[in-house]
Amino acid sequence: MKSICFVAVLALAPVWGQVVKPTPGALAPVGSTAPPIAASSPSAAAPGGYMTKTGPGVLPSAFRRIESDFDSNLKLADDKNPFSVLGLTRGLYVPGFGVVFTTEVELAQNNFNPMFNQHVTAETRTSLHDKKARHVELLRQQMGAMVANIAKNLTFLAPTDQVVLAVRLYYQSWEDKAGLPEQIVMRADKRGAASGDIKVDVQ
Repeated sequence: MKSICFVAVLALAPVWGQVVKPTPGALAPVGSTAPPIAASSPSAAAPGGYMTKTGPGVLPSAFRRIESDFDSNLKLADDKNPFSVLGLTRGLYVPGFGVVFTTEVELAQNNFNPMFNQHVTAETRTSLHDKKARHVELLRQQMGAMVANIAKNLTFLAPTDQVVLAVRLYYQSWEDKAGLPEQIVMRADKRGAASGDIKVDVQ
């Protein structure tokens, strides 16, 4: 649990994040690349052992398609009541550990604007809560597919390298959040992700 939270915090640092605009399309193989530069290389690692610039084996394009496709797939998962993707998915590679992807999502679109209507009815709270509760399992399915595709498409990863996907969930202060998660984290090594052995932490 501590290691997952630690890595999720690292993923939020913009200096390592790869931020791109989402583009439509299904997940597709990214293609093979050369092995990553070792963490001990002074040109590739900071004092803490993390990448400070992209090495030959970890090109930005290796993340961009996966990031944008996950954003697109979330938006298209339920065309009648779509997710709201608030933060573009970002990925980073940590030598000796693996890859971490993070994003922020609202489980269902919220059309209530407190600037024009100060009173939130009980019906509004209940309706939005029910929509979001129905989407929790759908989000888990999308995340599981994302982890499997990361492991498949990032061919430079070693079989024991970790694949972590963390989705933070957004709520308005007036919402009923009973039974709804604040964050979902999925984790597997590359070999386990290919076989469906993915650990899920709902917080």
